Amino acid sequence: MEEKQKLPTDRSFPMYVLLDIITGHIYQAFMLSKMSKEINIVAQDGKKTMNYMKLFLAMIGAGLLFALGFFIKSMILFKISYILLFALTIYLFIWLFGISDRIGKELKRREVNYKFGASTFVTYFVVPLVAVYSIIIILQFCGLEENMASISGGVPAILTYVYFYKLIEAMNRLNKAYNETI
Repeated sequence: MEEKQKLPTDRSFPMYVLLDIITGHIYQAFMLSKMSKEINIVAQDGKKTMNYMKLFLAMIGAGLLFALGFFIKSMILFKISYILLFALTIYLFIWLFGISDRIGKELKRREVNYKFGASTFVTYFVVPLVAVYSIIIILQFCGLEENMASISGGVPAILTYVYFYKLIEAMNRLNKAYNETI
């Protein structure tokens, strides 16, 4: 009989932020990839979450195609890669929504006292990004582009860190509950 492995319960948010910044989100991709594997082990709902690394690599490929189109001045390649990046970004939101929902349902099923789910993703990831980018569009429309520098750079990334703090905490608690049953 196969022995079940203990899952990590000690992911550190400050360490995540540090490594995420140093690696330019590569650490985030590895963390999400591990979490997608872990929720497939922990959840007993008969579903399977796609490994995040597949999506990450597709986005890298589309980004390289975008750069190639720009470099060789190919409008067709540029447009195709732009559409592909847009579609993959939408899929990223769907993927994050889905894994958040699945984690939240499993926390509830296991009676872990922590509020997390799809609404957490919408509240702490989608709404802040939409708000910030809406402000940017309004500033552009009003001809106030010089005011965009402080908003368009780090603000959206900083706002999404609240979601990742909650995600890390949710997975630590969920994995702990799982470990107690094996």
